[in-house]
Amino acid sequence: MRIYAIGDIHGRADLLKPLLLQIEVDCKLYPSRRSIVVFVGDYIDRGPASRDVLDLLLGCEQTKEAVFLRGNHDTFVMSEPAVLDEWRLWGGLETLVSYGLKPSISPDALEQTQLARHLARSRRSSRWSTCATGFVAA
Repeated sequence: MRIYAIGDIHGRADLLKPLLLQIEVDCKLYPSRRSIVVFVGDYIDRGPASRDVLDLLLGCEQTKEAVFLRGNHDTFVMSEPAVLDEWRLWGGLETLVSYGLKPSISPDALEQTQLARHLARSRRSSRWSTCATGFVAA
């Protein structure tokens, strides 16, 4: 058995794509009866392409045996809308923008609620919960 572990992607689809391709190459060059890719959380925030990262992970789930651990950044976004303001400080703005949202720097309560609702709709439509469920990476 071969296990590949990838952690702390943080919205960097540009770095994840070549890494997944390298795993494919490795699996072809050195076949194994069973290969598992373990993603160790923190898929979103900070980088510019959180949505693209999640789409890549969902595609990976279709073609490989994969385990998705939930990191602290992934847990943050699954929290109540009241934590949205704090989440923005840890890279949440970039995630919101990757979903096509246009948050202001200092949102009022109404904007926070609207952003939380819009993000919740986006998460459902892109199967976010399928990707971000699992164990929690500490």
